[in-house]
Amino acid sequence: MIIYQEHNSLGNHNYNAFFYENCEWFYHFHKNYELVCVEEGEVMLTLSGSNFTMKKGDYAIIFPNEFHSYHTPESSYVWIGVFSADYVGEFDRAMKTRRTKDPVFRCSGAADNYLHQILITDRTPDIFVMKSALYAACGEFLKTAILYDAKNENNLAHEIISYMEENFRSDISLQEIAELYGYEYHYLSRQFHRLFHINFKRFLSIYRADYARDLLIHSDADITEIAHLSGFQSIRTFNRVFLEQTGMTPSEYRERAAQV
Repeated sequence: MIIYQEHNSLGNHNYNAFFYENCEWFYHFHKNYELVCVEEGEVMLTLSGSNFTMKKGDYAIIFPNEFHSYHTPESSYVWIGVFSADYVGEFDRAMKTRRTKDPVFRCSGAADNYLHQILITDRTPDIFVMKSALYAACGEFLKTAILYDAKNENNLAHEIISYMEENFRSDISLQEIAELYGYEYHYLSRQFHRLFHINFKRFLSIYRADYARDLLIHSDADITEIAHLSGFQSIRTFNRVFLEQTGMTPSEYRERAAQV
C-alpha cells in the first residue's frame, strides 16, 4: 500500500513533529521535508526502493515527494519532524535538482545536542530558533552526503504530481500527461514506474482514496458524493479501491474515525 500524505503536503510554514514507539509506516510520500532521529532501538528505512538501517543516534533527511517507509524489527523510539521548504529556503533551492543515494547521517556532538535541545526537547520552539536548528540539521547532512544530479527526474515527478493534483477529479490518463508535456508515452510510462514503483492508474487510485479518507473524516457529505468529489467514476470502483487501501469500506472507515 502507498499513501499520499496530504496533511504533510500543505503550504508555507507547515511543521509537525511527533515521537513514535516501534515506528511502522506504510510506503508513503508528501510534499514536505522529513527529518528523522532514532532515539532508541533500530529502524529499517526504505527510500525509493533502497533499504537503510538506522540505529540509535542516526538521522535522515527525506526530500519532498520521495517514497519511503519505516519498519521496526524489534523495538524503537523515533522522533520525526515534517516541515515545508520555506523553513530551509536556501537549502531547498540548492537541492532542487540534487538528491543523495544515502539519506542517513550522524551529527557532531555539539550539533546533536543543539538539535535535541531545540527540536526534540522543546516541542514548541520560536520559529527563528526552529529554522536555525533545521538549517543545522541540513548542514550536518551535507557534510557526508554524496549528491547526484536529479534534475530530469525531479522535473518529471513535479509535472506529473502537479497535473494529478489539479485534475484528479477528471478521468485523466498518463497518455494525456505525455501529450501535454511532449513525452513519448512508452518512455513516460517506463520513467513513471522507475520513479514511483507502480503504474499511473494505481498511483491515481491511491491518491483519490487518500483524498476520500480526509473527506470521510472532515465532511458530512454522503458516500456517493465523496466518491464523486474524489474522482471515482462509480461508487462500486470507489468501494473496491478504498477497501484495498484501508481494509475497510468507506462506511466502516467513517464509523471507526467517529469513535476515535
